[in-house]
Amino acid sequence: MGRVKTHPESIGELASGLLKMTTIGLGKQRGAQEAHNHGLWESVRAVPRLILARTKVLYGVAVVENGYRQPVVVEAVPPHYDAFLEADMRLLAIAKGYLATLPFQQLDVLVLDEIGKDISGAGMDPNVVGRWHAVPTRPHVPNYHRIVALSITPPSLGNGIGMGMADFTTQRAAATYDPAVTYVNLLTAQEPGGNTREGPLPLALPSDRDAIEVALYSSLAGDRPRLCRIRNTDALDTFWVSEALLEEVSQNPRLSILEPPAPMAFDTAGNLF
Repeated sequence: MGRVKTHPESIGELASGLLKMTTIGLGKQRGAQEAHNHGLWESVRAVPRLILARTKVLYGVAVVENGYRQPVVVEAVPPHYDAFLEADMRLLAIAKGYLATLPFQQLDVLVLDEIGKDISGAGMDPNVVGRWHAVPTRPHVPNYHRIVALSITPPSLGNGIGMGMADFTTQRAAATYDPAVTYVNLLTAQEPGGNTREGPLPLALPSDRDAIEVALYSSLAGDRPRLCRIRNTDALDTFWVSEALLEEVSQNPRLSILEPPAPMAFDTAGNLF
């Protein structure tokens, strides 16, 4: 079974789907390492030819989801390489139409309540935050100047991959960050010409409030910062914005203002939750 969707490392006609699950999912850590080391997408095209010819795969189930993680297409695919390839390419074109993104091209600060492997293979999806945070040579579109990652999801088991794309985090997140687990993921995914930017911890501040305030100061945004806070890059149906974005939000017919402006509600420790 494979979710057909965009992948943090692919912008072509092939991404996450049945062929990738056959290569990486069935390959486990060693198979994933070999696939990445030899070029992930070249391997995704080559390895399933061997696996499907030599193993007892009954069929594939390809799933396309919308921006709410609800299935909109579920398709059974015969266990043949050409059928898997055709389904992956055809359904990816459909999945791209359901890709949820933020409606802002420029932000001074983006705050993420959480990152994690259960959210994106990269912890936070570069398709949402901008690919240049992982690969500096990419165009700055969208241009989110500073990123704050406040926590790591419990199902990630300490895997903090993606922290390297953030500029600031919290000591709470740093305490749950497991270097051994993170480094295994980081080194398993090394490809020719790749880097290790996604793994290291950024500056860790004592609380959510400290991390956000330091990010605002660092952004040099002034008195009317463009700030957006999201739960994570896989949950974009509801988000918080600073007053500087209200006019832009009110002019967007796809958005609704649910609550009037109010101060962020921090607890006595300076945390949002």
